[in-house]
Amino acid sequence: RTLFPYTTLFRSQRPDRDFEQMYAPTGTLPDLRLFLSHAASEGLEVLSYDVKTAYLQANLNRPPDRPLYIRLPPGHGRGDVGPTGRPLVGQLVKAIYGLKQSGWCWWKRLDGVLLALGFKCLSTDWGFYTLRRGASVVLLFVFVDNIFAAIGGPDWMSQVLLSLQGEFKLTGGEPVVFKLGINFTRESPTGPIHIGMPFYIDDFVAEFRMRSE
Repeated sequence: RTLFPYTTLFRSQRPDRDFEQMYAPTGTLPDLRLFLSHAASEGLEVLSYDVKTAYLQANLNRPPDRPLYIRLPPGHGRGDVGPTGRPLVGQLVKAIYGLKQSGWCWWKRLDGVLLALGFKCLSTDWGFYTLRRGASVVLLFVFVDNIFAAIGGPDWMSQVLLSLQGEFKLTGGEPVVFKLGINFTRESPTGPIHIGMPFYIDDFVAEFRMRSE
């Protein structure tokens, strides 16, 4: 058993004892370009979603003989000492923010839900998922708790997104305009997609004093 202070959770963990895996696959910028290219060529509308408190929607799935505990943070309202006189602690069940393995646990949870809905993950791009029925297709690009969905046409596509919303607390659902520091410009819901990073460029120019007077 391992007990973590609430304020030193991340640096208190030890490999193999408190976590086995901390690498979490996620989408990359080339994946995003590939996703947008397919969405534009298929004439699909691109919508943006955020998963609210994503990590907390994933379970730790710890072995029974290796549970993790945490000292309760100040203000939890139950006092600091239990009926036996020992300090109160909480057993960790969810992949709370601050654990090294939380990103991995969240990815496993999301990946499992998407596969159950019929999506297939590209073997070369783990942030890119596709679901095809006949000539119609739904595309998803995932970057941690940010989800881009490319849809259009049959009602079943909307039903797929409703099923996803039934699993997770999603916000958004509007056409993507600005996300991940990137500007998205599209004159029509099914037209060409232009991307740019003006804020990044402005910061870069200012940092290195490259702006002409």
